[in-house]
Amino acid sequence: MPVVVVCLVLAWSGLAHGQQVRIVVDGVAEGLELDAVDLDVDGESFAAAPKRDLSGPRNPRTPIEAAPDGVIDLADGGYLPGRLVPARAPEGSGLESIPWQSQAFAAPFDFRLDEISGLRFAPPPPAAPADRITVRLRGGDVISGVLTAIDAEAVTLVPSGAGPDGAVRIARQELESLGRRAAGGGSFVGPGGLAGWQQAPAASWREEAGRIITTMRGASVVRDVGAPRRARFDIVLSWKQRPEFRLAVAAGETAGDDTFWLEMLWSNDAAGGLMLVRREGPAAEIRPLPVAVPRADLMRIILFVDQETGRLAAVVPDVADGGERTIADIVLPPRQPATSPRFRLTLTRGDICLESLRVTPWKAADPTVDDADEVAVTTRDGKLADVVLESFDAAAATLILRRGEAPVRVPLEALEQIVFPASGDLPGAGGPVPPRPTVRGIGIDGDMLAGTLVAVDDQAVWIERPGCSGPVPLPFATLLAVKSLATAELAPTDKPPGRLGRLVSGASVFQMQGWLTAAPSGGIAWQPLGSRAAVAFAGDAPPAVTVEYIPRPADGEGGEAGLGGIGGMVTRDGDGFYIVAMLTEDGAAARDGRMQPGDRILAVAPEPQGPFVETRELDAETVTNLLRGRVGTMVRVRVAGPDGRRPRDLAFKRGMIAVTGTDVLREALETHARLAAPVPAADGAGFPALVFLRTGDVAPCRIEAIGPDGVRLVTPAATDSAAPLEVPAAVVQAVELVPAAASRSIDRTRLDRLLTLPRMQRSRPPTHLLRLTDGDYLRGRDVRVDGERVTIELQTAVKTLPRDTVARIIWLHPEDAAAAESGADDLPGDAEPPGGVALPAVAAGGIPVQGVAADGRRMTLAAESLTGNLLRGRSPAFGDVQLDLGSIDRLLIGGAIDADDAERPYSRWKLKPAAEPRALQAEPVAGPS
Repeated sequence: MPVVVVCLVLAWSGLAHGQQVRIVVDGVAEGLELDAVDLDVDGESFAAAPKRDLSGPRNPRTPIEAAPDGVIDLADGGYLPGRLVPARAPEGSGLESIPWQSQAFAAPFDFRLDEISGLRFAPPPPAAPADRITVRLRGGDVISGVLTAIDAEAVTLVPSGAGPDGAVRIARQELESLGRRAAGGGSFVGPGGLAGWQQAPAASWREEAGRIITTMRGASVVRDVGAPRRARFDIVLSWKQRPEFRLAVAAGETAGDDTFWLEMLWSNDAAGGLMLVRREGPAAEIRPLPVAVPRADLMRIILFVDQETGRLAAVVPDVADGGERTIADIVLPPRQPATSPRFRLTLTRGDICLESLRVTPWKAADPTVDDADEVAVTTRDGKLADVVLESFDAAAATLILRRGEAPVRVPLEALEQIVFPASGDLPGAGGPVPPRPTVRGIGIDGDMLAGTLVAVDDQAVWIERPGCSGPVPLPFATLLAVKSLATAELAPTDKPPGRLGRLVSGASVFQMQGWLTAAPSGGIAWQPLGSRAAVAFAGDAPPAVTVEYIPRPADGEGGEAGLGGIGGMVTRDGDGFYIVAMLTEDGAAARDGRMQPGDRILAVAPEPQGPFVETRELDAETVTNLLRGRVGTMVRVRVAGPDGRRPRDLAFKRGMIAVTGTDVLREALETHARLAAPVPAADGAGFPALVFLRTGDVAPCRIEAIGPDGVRLVTPAATDSAAPLEVPAAVVQAVELVPAAASRSIDRTRLDRLLTLPRMQRSRPPTHLLRLTDGDYLRGRDVRVDGERVTIELQTAVKTLPRDTVARIIWLHPEDAAAAESGADDLPGDAEPPGGVALPAVAAGGIPVQGVAADGRRMTLAAESLTGNLLRGRSPAFGDVQLDLGSIDRLLIGGAIDADDAERPYSRWKLKPAAEPRALQAEPVAGPS
């Protein structure tokens, strides 16, 4: 075996400065324990005992290859797939956080235990059959494994999936029972996920690491658990918010047919009340179970049912009243004995999780947890009386018992169950209160262990529990979940320094609340709620993610962030006009009184400073979206009487309407932006025009000149708002020289006519459309604009117009139509944004992002730095720019920009070739019939 010698010069308590310390380590290898350590201090030797190494691989930021892929569930409802990384708590304390590595991020997050719900992993493959036993500890913990030793003080067990070094000694006073998995002739062990359970209503329950959970009031699950006529139901339940629920054993076909059940109710002082109910026809008896719930989030309860005699009893094993457990017992003989093997759990309030359900025959005469003054041993041949458990012969797989002076040997394979006597005070009976656990590990086959998380290494998570000789490993080979039980006693999370939003991946792979912040190495990083630090996105190409910010009311409106409207419904009349079909009594229009059912809606101005949009040529969904908006914002509606007379303009402040969902509000605001975006007022710098880019970006500007190569303009969107910029024609979609001149809406027939490209023009297609202030359109090529004139080449001549007569110029980009017709896949340029448009690439080294405001306006840039809420970077059109995160509703990052399918302004203005005459179309070739 190699010897590693390390010479150090240390300043150490007890050593003189400069003393030589030589450390000799035998058997060192990456990931192995130390066989021995010898210290030689100036010739004097010392020996250090070997110690189990729980620190894992030496690189603490490397994900553990042996750890299964899983998901961390955050307290705010978010989730993030990834893997554990090594961690170890200081001696004598526990971990307050869990390091978690996601492929989408460059380094692990360090999530605080009190800010997460837990971890969950896919069920591991079935393990090879083994001679396993199950140990049930007081308090509900269950550990399965291989029994290796028993003595007067403890039982030694190697948990399932752990190596020999994972053996743990468990004090006998902590043991409730020990036996084979199906000890006592068990008929059901679960819940085993949702398979086999019937839910009502459908999809109201979810499965998590074999457990089943619901938060829906009235939700229930039921299944045939094979319960015999005399059955013992051992149940473990947990919750996050105090629940009210009903447990029915020997359940009927419906809840109304139940005759044996237990209910949990809560009084106003938050005390839990357990009520045992036995009903038989019109007769019923109720017995309270006067015990306090032992923990705020977990309860174990045992129900006993004898269907032949009509007996029902209940006990909470981990709670004592004056040193004695309280048992509620009811006997109400049935009129006609019947057998039901079903079990039903129904939630009334809060949330509930069925952690464990074990159904076994009830063999004893009376309901009991089998506590006795002495150990009780049951074999396949029956119960052994007057025996003492002494030891275990692991080599012979034999229990060593003693009856008086005579030894009794029982093969382990013949064992059914060993029940240990209660020792000392139970929780709630005045005894010492154990430390509150911070996590609960859940393994395959229903194993559970609650305690303090002390380490994560390359084999297991390690949990420390009172009564155990050391940390207990929960190996990855059998691990299903780790649930957080930590409370806010840890230091609270600081108030977010950035704007709070929800980060959502493009394919719903993950989502989590948090905020953007500056990355230490430059660029941007994400700080989730509950994480101790921010982490940058992984790789050169960030994942397709979106930061969704909570919608805000418009400045000065004083409204809420919800969806609002006028409070009514619209439909078409026989003449094709939209009319008011009905008004709700408490809606904004009904309270105003000036609009009446039957009135025609001629046009809608959805934004206070925006233009009216005529409605007759629009579809019903678009008209509805124009009327909708944020609660408290203003909408103007041009209406006329049912006969079309008395047109008038009405203004309403939108009120709350009975439609929910951020997607509905977003769709309405995007419709506003597409058809009636407000015109920015000219400020002191003078930016009277709008430029629309093919990315969807919109910016106020002052147009100095337009030519074949692009647009020269000045815009406040650029960091230097006084310097002229040359914006390439390839990125420009439209320019509005007079934004207030008219609505951007146009009927479909006219739009199709303007965008159809005749065959005779394909060799020299038009490149621009001019929209004049009087509503006419001109289509041509080679548009040029200077301070006074606009020129355009028509088919037969070049026409010159005064600049103030042109409202807007639209770029048609005929190269796209040519590429689409030829089937070409490669378009010029380096980047391809939404719609297949080729754009120059953003600056290298930045993360591509696109901010989307409430009205649909966008700003695209390569983010390079972030200070507070001010994001700085490079725009493909405007150079150095900055984006205020407080002014947007969404931030698209990476591939989410291309994946966003929202319609951009003027994106419908694309040339399409006219259809070929039939005579020139290829004749179809006849095939087999």
